[in-house]
Amino acid sequence: MKKLSILLFVSIFILQSCGEDKKPVEKTEKRQLTLNDNTANLSNDLELTINADFNTNDEIVVFWKDKSIGWFDDKNVIYAGAADIDGHQSVEVKFPQGIIPNDLRIDISSNDKQESIKINFIKIKSGPREFYMFGDEIDKYFKPNDFISYDKSSRKLTFKKVNDDYDPFLNTTHDFILELEKVLNTQF
Repeated sequence: MKKLSILLFVSIFILQSCGEDKKPVEKTEKRQLTLNDNTANLSNDLELTINADFNTNDEIVVFWKDKSIGWFDDKNVIYAGAADIDGHQSVEVKFPQGIIPNDLRIDISSNDKQESIKINFIKIKSGPREFYMFGDEIDKYFKPNDFISYDKSSRKLTFKKVNDDYDPFLNTTHDFILELEKVLNTQF
């Protein structure tokens, strides 16, 4: 009987916890670094996830620099793609192993037919540490350039050409750098 009770308890616990990682991420008032429950992966490799609604195929380009580099260059760049599917999609950018960037530049669109992108969240993660920036907080963590108009209420980045050029990108702010330091468990 005791074994049956333990088995029943364990079964209920397992069923209760199934799918916890599939629940949508929700914004809470308390903003702090969280530890991911999956501590089996103790890698300190940095990952950037952009969860957004795209209206056509696109390519996201992430430039990074470290203390040895004065400005972004073509050597320190990562490419990731977005498909033209309806609804949310997550574009994941994995940095090379051992890289500790102290700044990022996100070229959020390379397709001049992309009219706008609705940002649901942007996540930075390293090992068990992660931090979420939600679509209505973009202006706190990023500074859009002249090719982007940002509407906080709709969480949309709308793109435009300037002098027949198309190069929309997001520069990081000091608030982003502070959160990046926490996620990487370092200080720049």
